[in-house]
Amino acid sequence: MSKFRKNNTKKALLFTLAFAVIIAGALAVTLLTDWNPLGNLVGPTQEGPGKTEPENPQPDNMVDVEPNDPEPELPVTFNIPDRMRAVTILPGEDYLTEKNEAADSVKKEIDAALDAAKDLGMNTVLVGTSTEDFAAYESLTRPTANAVFDPLDYLFAGARSRGMYVYCFYDLKATYDGAKLVTYPRFDTALMNGIEKELGAFLEKYSPDGLFFTNYDFPESETAFADYMNCGGGMSYQDYLDGASRQVVELASSLVRKKSPGVQVGLVTEPQWATTKENEAGQNTLDPYSMLTDGHCDAKAMIEDKLVDMIAVKAFGSLTDGKIPFERIVKWWSELAAENEVRMYAIHAADRMANSSSTGWGSSDQMTKQAITLESYKGCGGSVFYGLASMKADPAGSVTLLKKYFRNEVNTDYIMTELSISVPAKLTYSTYEPTVLFRGASDPTNPVTVNGTEIKTDANGYFSQSYNLKPGLNTFTIVHKDKTLVYKITRNVKIFQSVAPTGTLTVDGNTDITLTAMAYEDAKITAVVNGQTVTLTRDNSEDDNTDKDSFYVKYTGTYRTPAASGSVKNLGNITFKGSWEGIDENEAGASIKVNKITEVGSGSPIVVTASQAETFPTSTLDDLSDGSYYPLPKGALDYTVGDMIVFTSGSSTYRYYKLASGLRVYAGDISTSSQQVQDVVVNGMSITANASTTTVALNMSQPTSYSVSYSNGGISFTFNYLKSACGNISSLTKNPIFSSATWSGDTLTLRFRKTNGMCGYTASYNGNTLSLQFNNPPSGIAGARIVIDPGHGGTDVGALGFYPGKHEDYVNRQIATELAAILRNRGASVLLIDTSGSAKVVLQTRVAQASAFKPQIFLSVHSNSATNSSARGSEAYYFYDFSQQFCSYINSALYNAMGNYNRGAKYGLYYVTRTTQYTSVLAECGFMSNESEYVQLLQNYSQIASSLANGIGNYINSIYSGYTATGTETVGKVSQVPVKGVTLDKTTLELTAGATGQLIAKLNPEDATDQSVTWSSSNNGVVTVDQNGSLKAVAAGTATITVKTTDGGYTATCKVTAKPVAVTEVRLDQISLTMKVGDMLVLNATVLPENVTDKTVTWSSSNPAAVKVENGKLTALAEGNATITAKCGEKSAFCTVTVQKAEVLAESVTLDQTTMELTVNGTGKLTATVKPDETTVKTIQWSSSDETVATVGADGTVTALKEGSAVITAKCGEKSAECTVTVKAEAVMPTSITMEPTTLSLTVGQTRVLNATVLPENATNKSVTWSSNAPDIVEVTTDGAVTAKAAGTATVTASAANGLAVTCIVTVTVTVAGE
Repeated sequence: MSKFRKNNTKKALLFTLAFAVIIAGALAVTLLTDWNPLGNLVGPTQEGPGKTEPENPQPDNMVDVEPNDPEPELPVTFNIPDRMRAVTILPGEDYLTEKNEAADSVKKEIDAALDAAKDLGMNTVLVGTSTEDFAAYESLTRPTANAVFDPLDYLFAGARSRGMYVYCFYDLKATYDGAKLVTYPRFDTALMNGIEKELGAFLEKYSPDGLFFTNYDFPESETAFADYMNCGGGMSYQDYLDGASRQVVELASSLVRKKSPGVQVGLVTEPQWATTKENEAGQNTLDPYSMLTDGHCDAKAMIEDKLVDMIAVKAFGSLTDGKIPFERIVKWWSELAAENEVRMYAIHAADRMANSSSTGWGSSDQMTKQAITLESYKGCGGSVFYGLASMKADPAGSVTLLKKYFRNEVNTDYIMTELSISVPAKLTYSTYEPTVLFRGASDPTNPVTVNGTEIKTDANGYFSQSYNLKPGLNTFTIVHKDKTLVYKITRNVKIFQSVAPTGTLTVDGNTDITLTAMAYEDAKITAVVNGQTVTLTRDNSEDDNTDKDSFYVKYTGTYRTPAASGSVKNLGNITFKGSWEGIDENEAGASIKVNKITEVGSGSPIVVTASQAETFPTSTLDDLSDGSYYPLPKGALDYTVGDMIVFTSGSSTYRYYKLASGLRVYAGDISTSSQQVQDVVVNGMSITANASTTTVALNMSQPTSYSVSYSNGGISFTFNYLKSACGNISSLTKNPIFSSATWSGDTLTLRFRKTNGMCGYTASYNGNTLSLQFNNPPSGIAGARIVIDPGHGGTDVGALGFYPGKHEDYVNRQIATELAAILRNRGASVLLIDTSGSAKVVLQTRVAQASAFKPQIFLSVHSNSATNSSARGSEAYYFYDFSQQFCSYINSALYNAMGNYNRGAKYGLYYVTRTTQYTSVLAECGFMSNESEYVQLLQNYSQIASSLANGIGNYINSIYSGYTATGTETVGKVSQVPVKGVTLDKTTLELTAGATGQLIAKLNPEDATDQSVTWSSSNNGVVTVDQNGSLKAVAAGTATITVKTTDGGYTATCKVTAKPVAVTEVRLDQISLTMKVGDMLVLNATVLPENVTDKTVTWSSSNPAAVKVENGKLTALAEGNATITAKCGEKSAFCTVTVQKAEVLAESVTLDQTTMELTVNGTGKLTATVKPDETTVKTIQWSSSDETVATVGADGTVTALKEGSAVITAKCGEKSAECTVTVKAEAVMPTSITMEPTTLSLTVGQTRVLNATVLPENATNKSVTWSSNAPDIVEVTTDGAVTAKAAGTATVTASAANGLAVTCIVTVTVTVAGE
């Protein structure tokens, strides 16, 4: 897109006049003497070497380098890519690769380079304009390539015809010394004139979309002071050094904007402008070279003063580089660019891709990660990939992945993923588990191996793999990209994880005791009690203590105690027996005592002292809650039966009493009473309905105990010790829930107007009056009071997911937060339980917060898990029957959202569902342990939340009767209960700024007729309170929260102090490091929470002799180990540092051959030698310039594929060596060899030539090798001539090049004189 350049105001530079004096003085010397300072700047001209005259000899023209003309500028349109994707095309590397190269050859190189750039997905080329030998354009002062055409003009035209933008590098200080191009050594008039002449001519000839200036800094040299003095003084030496770079850039920028206003002006910057130690505005980096201090180049000021339109930053470090990490470099420069409306581009070190010898570059996705990282920085306009040849080589598929990213074919979240394993949590541990499960995340474009074998990962890179553990040590090496994790797991065999009951068990006769064992799956489990063997079977029921990631499973069985007798019976211990894979194991359980027989009526009178006393059946003994048994309110009277019952499970011991009414209660929930309950009379009943609740009040003679039963048609209360009851209200006309209230003996039944038409109730005794307060079903979501509880949170992450940090608590919170927002938008009053803090929110706190909110509906959002990764589906749990219908709607909603397996609406024992006050359900949305469902949970949380909201709405519609009449209807003697006072659960409270809290108001009496109150804060700037008692600390200070009753105007207060935010955690970006002596690295500390009051971090080293630390900057001084501590407040984080010997880099690489000839399909071996011998990393990276001609293996073996030539490169670090391989046509091998003759007789001294013929005629190598097995008898020459030397027999062999051979038997005799 195009952009208009804004007009710039002139900068009043303090040193401009001083520079004018210097340059004018230098010029005066030039004019008055024969000395020519331009001699070393310009190349040969038509007038001969060194004779070019300045075009503008007047000093005024030379120093007028203000960046703006005095006359107004017109708006200028720039050609700018929306998002730059550029690759460099460099002379000497990608074109003009040979001296005196023919024009057609150069054109082919340029076309090939541009086509390659286009194929790489680039929209821009960044063209180099010179090498150390020549300029690639028509230059006035620099030698040009010996080509008969203009290569730069051809390249520009070719790029634009392919729809690509064209930018150039331009070296400002390049000068010709008579042999090659070098950097002009000083700042003087000659330099400025040379720039004006050379750059001016370039701009008249070429119009790129932008020019990036290079080589404009001025590192201090040995001759710098002498150069300064020769220029005539006029300013300080430091100002001379610091101002030179700016003057050069101002001149060049001014020239471009005058001559080619449509060309953007840019700078190529080094990674580091300055360190924070050198300048407080600097970077937290450790590059040896700083532009400001080493190069005397204030690029930051040039950007701020609008001398340039863009910058290209040499971001050559990897993301994990210890000195110049990519993201830290990009962040600093991009923020500077954004603040000054300058575009910033990152130059990537493409030549380091997949190079394990460069820190962080070993992985094939490093370049793609860098490109993704740039997306998050506003000032960054794109990427420049340095090195077309490296990009074309595509090492380890690095560029293939980058191209996929450009085409939006990869999920960037996953590409950024390193190997992360959530299960197991530790690398080294001991376990009794028979199996280990590895669950984690990876980059889906790269394999994961376990002990060398690749495992299955899904499209997102998630994996779940289990392995059986053998007894003893098990080692698992997991490798992904450049990361390796080694797990050392010691397996100890123990069939039983736990058994229950344990300790001493005291029970009554004929009681069913639940026997429970957690043991290996597929084990055979029995229990022996009093000589009787009980077989335990698998039990899939779940509660809050179920560990879904354990391979231990639950087995249960039931043992019934014998009938009681007149004395206590001791049955001895329970013995649990387990058998698994040939191993037998016993575990001792509880010792059982059966109480002596007790007659009903012989117990003590008791009163319920707990606010709500949980009840259990008397026929069984365990601590499992039972949804058929409802709680008793405080004040209820009853009698105990028998002695205390004791039950122990693990470390918990439970004590109970049986009641004469047939209930079992905790011993701690009751106490003895002087009042005996009997002949209870219900004198009257009132049923009062208002907009939100219906209260059934029973005026009784005594507060007796009762039991509750529920059906879809109504709810019934059966009272114990009842003598008589008041009359019925057969037809209720002022009630939205109930249609009638009738007695049948000792049972009161309240009939629903609509099936299952209730959503919770609370019961309380105020004296002898029992109040049953029911929630009226809302008419819809609008107006409903709903609590959404995200499961787990804080230190409790719940079920572990595959992706780091995305565990169950995260998923639950995402869904719950979205659900709460949807419900609020639909008009509901919603309490979202806050689980976002660092502390665990215990179950009791969740229920207390929900109860104080007085909701009609409660939904706890969870996600499931299993050791079997194929487990899938959604399910929901209820406890009390009146919540079952809500559970069905929620389960259907989950199935509609997930589209997976419907596991059903189930009865469960979860704590948050075990209250009668409201309808409550726990939802398991899907399995965190199933890869595909995990992705759904992460990505589709909005869809899940929306479906759950619909499920809540459908449930409300199903129970709302549409009946809106309210009022009071009575029978018998009744009375209203007035408010007599109010108290708060806290009178003082401390919160940290930003935190929330909850106050609970309690009316006296608890069953007062009018329950309404109002809340207020004395200082809303410190603490706010809503009308449910929910608090929010806004800022540090104090405020008084007041609650006031509507009836009577009673008040209670709580003083709330909001404290400054304390540090909860300090994190370091690295927890372990390996450094070399002399290395410097930077550790970054993050202090949490983000709003902490004081974030000052102090640093220390446990071994400063080995590692020194200053403000997070580490310097490795000597071999050894040190622990670096970063402390803020009372919290600390640690990093373990190991310092090794300094790395010795390769200084040279040589090959045993520099040329090699092979035939097609032939092989040859190259051997590389790295010097010095003590080089730390000697790994050789082999590559071929043309893998269609010849490839090279990791061991240097070269394989010839087709005719042609290829250059094989052996590289170690930054050093390399080359061998040119020439491949010829495949050899035709000999198929046969024959000889004439095959036998021969000679006399000593005779010679004869043997003839050998090699077939076929077109055999590539028809050479024959001759040999004699007895050269002392027969000698043979290389051309087959045999000479008899002595009497005897010899075999002469003719061998073809491929080993085929033929022989001739030669017999030698001696000629006898006279014969």
